[in-house]
Amino acid sequence: LMLRNPPHWMAPDTFQATLREMGYGGLYDYYSLPKTKGRQTCAGFAFVNFLKPEDAVRFQAEVREFWVPGAKKLRVRATVAAVQGREANEALV
Repeated sequence: LMLRNPPHWMAPDTFQATLREMGYGGLYDYYSLPKTKGRQTCAGFAFVNFLKPEDAVRFQAEVREFWVPGAKKLRVRATVAAVQGREANEALV
């Protein structure tokens, strides 16, 4: 899945902690939280590859109305990514 609008201050460890707190720890085999080139902050999108399609569907439904705590008017949205699977995503890096 591609996540749109994670806050710019989010770091990879914070992203993984958030996934664990939401109950998705251990249910994915790949994630990426790209950074901007200049400031080295979150670029405003992320990717997660869930091991089971039903977990991806559940996550997508759960974040549909997920508003980022401490970030006014910032809602995270999950959509199906163009590239699917851990190997295919790692090949792009």
